[in-house]
Amino acid sequence: MGHSLDIDTSPPKFDFDDWSRLCSKDPDQFEQLRQDTLARLLGAMSDDGRLLRLQCRIDLERHRARTSFKACLTLSTIMWNRFNDLSEVLNRREGDACEKPGMPALRSRRN
Repeated sequence: MGHSLDIDTSPPKFDFDDWSRLCSKDPDQFEQLRQDTLARLLGAMSDDGRLLRLQCRIDLERHRARTSFKACLTLSTIMWNRFNDLSEVLNRREGDACEKPGMPALRSRRN
């Protein structure tokens, strides 16, 4: 009879106030804990490394930025650019589906 190991990959309880206090009190320890937590969570994912590469890009942009606000703006721009890319791909696929013979036309919900 086979036994399976129950491995808890759920994220740890997150208490914003605790993390905020740690960041204020000891920024170096905060950063180390942040990196350790992300490595553990992302390492448990099976997504062919996409999340690890994304986190690497986020860390690089945070390092390049002179301020936290600049990092936030840069990461927000990257996020919206990726969202727009995804939207274009989905819209193209929707258009391809409309052009296939025998497929019902998709109607826009906009009037």
